[in-house]
Amino acid sequence: MNEIEKMFGGLYTGLPKEVETKDAKSDHEKDMIVEQSNFSANIPKRFAKTRLGDFSVPFLDEVKGLTSKKNSGALLVVSGPAGTGKSTFLTAMQHERAINGVGAGEYLVSHIIVPMIRASRSFAAKENEFELIQKYAKLPLVVFDELGASEDPKLEASFFRTVFALRYDNMLDTFVGTNLDAAGLKEFVAMGNNISKDPIIDRMNDVIIFKKLVSESHRGVKA
Repeated sequence: MNEIEKMFGGLYTGLPKEVETKDAKSDHEKDMIVEQSNFSANIPKRFAKTRLGDFSVPFLDEVKGLTSKKNSGALLVVSGPAGTGKSTFLTAMQHERAINGVGAGEYLVSHIIVPMIRASRSFAAKENEFELIQKYAKLPLVVFDELGASEDPKLEASFFRTVFALRYDNMLDTFVGTNLDAAGLKEFVAMGNNISKDPIIDRMNDVIIFKKLVSESHRGVKA
């Protein structure tokens, strides 16, 4: 008989079943939330199971707060060569936000942006360009992945500039994955304008958190 059993006269029979299984149930609930967020946030099947717990990156503690705070207005940019795990990390951040109840937002990859905008300019479009911009300006989070890699960089940059400016004003988080370095990203977004005088670049500088992935090991996520 252990000390607890002695205190209760031998009547102690352990923790109630609902308490013993709380952690397992919690894990199941988290998995369900992640599954739902994959659908609602348009997260690709390849990244359906990404979780922050599978990552070991030097800046994780610095950016993890963005998964639990609403309306911080940050611009998180994760840069690096192909294969370093940018998309994997950003979708893991989305999943963590969904679990924490602050919204996974929407995943938007570069090669989709240009066709989406062109379609919105069609007479028969379900959403016109203005409505499209307003939609992405109001989401709790937008993840622009592979930014700067589309077939029409000017159209892509113009869309990002407009959406980001509105999100900045509304203090909504924006995540970016890109192969561009910090200078290249600003040059892309400035669209030929003087970077030192561009108002959008000024807004970016105000809230940007620029991080770089350089090792393929960061891509190793548990199946």
